[in-house]
Amino acid sequence: MNLPDRARNTTPATDAHDDFTDFYRRSYPLLVAQATASTTCRAGVLDAVQDAYTDLWIRWKTIRNPTAYTATAARHNLYAQARSQARTTPTSTPEQQPQRDPSDTITLQQTLLQALRELPTTQRAVVVAHYLQALTTQEIATALRVTPSTVRTHLTLGRRRMKTLLTPTPPPPTPPPPTPTPTRLHTPTAHTAHTLYERHAPSVYGYLYLHLAADHPTETLTSETFRLALPELTPTQPHPKTHLIRTARTLLTQQPHHPYGQGNQRHHAIQTLLDTTSNHPQELLLLALPHLTAPQYECIVLRYLQTLSITDSARIMNRTEGALKLLHHRALRTLAHHLQHPTEPADIARSLTDAATHTSHPLPPTTHQRMKATLTPHPLPPN
Repeated sequence: MNLPDRARNTTPATDAHDDFTDFYRRSYPLLVAQATASTTCRAGVLDAVQDAYTDLWIRWKTIRNPTAYTATAARHNLYAQARSQARTTPTSTPEQQPQRDPSDTITLQQTLLQALRELPTTQRAVVVAHYLQALTTQEIATALRVTPSTVRTHLTLGRRRMKTLLTPTPPPPTPPPPTPTPTRLHTPTAHTAHTLYERHAPSVYGYLYLHLAADHPTETLTSETFRLALPELTPTQPHPKTHLIRTARTLLTQQPHHPYGQGNQRHHAIQTLLDTTSNHPQELLLLALPHLTAPQYECIVLRYLQTLSITDSARIMNRTEGALKLLHHRALRTLAHHLQHPTEPADIARSLTDAATHTSHPLPPTTHQRMKATLTPHPLPPN
């Protein structure tokens, strides 16, 4: 009988005994049946139930719900019997029992503890209470002051997280064998050198001239560029033009007077290009190029006058593609600002593309022959 605390505290001892006896007679068969559903050992069920009623009698005056108390106590007693039996019952004869390394158990315990520490606080509390303390969902909910559905949710998330933490991480896939680096032609054939020179000499010469605005230093650096770059190129190597212009840029930065910041040289170089083409359709736009900063000017030269991609231009200028795109956009905005009529950066880009088709710096024939003659050890045949 579930009596209020006040009634129990004021009931005489004989009445308390009668109440307990009446509760015992009414609930005993049902409790035994419930416990029997959990195990096949009849003796163990009777012992667990009897121990539960013994604990109930000791606390009879303080227990508000004796039915729930005896059911929980009986279940805990059965769990304790099962754990004790598992520890004491051998699974095989001593001769058949494998010798287990104690370090394996220690390692397993440390692994489980580390996985538990990785769980959030609430999930860890629910998992420990459910699996290590054998508490029900309702009991955990009461202890944590949450709803049973919240307990089930945390239990599910905790199990899933534990599974992830305890599942061995597969080894990383074996990387593919490295692609063999093309053999450098330290002694290129005359035919290979001739092909690369004829194809890319005007581009390298034009790039250097747009920064130096003088024929003699441009000729010298162009020859030096091919002398240094040709031994590192192969006939099938991708982007030889990018490699050549990058080599030319390195030589350019090593000059005693760095030419990038000298706007008068850039202005003279652009004016020379315009002199080679009468009535250039984009003359005003090209004359605005010297107003750019040195990095912006070089970006426009590579992208439009050398018709290189963003990727190749970024590689030459030692920048990321994102940084070069930002520099490119700022250069277009600067050019749009210097033109007299309002123009969008996209319109400037189209105009520069059109300007590149009408603009070229012809390589003087005599200069062309002198540079070919300086390429050793295999002089290039004359045209």
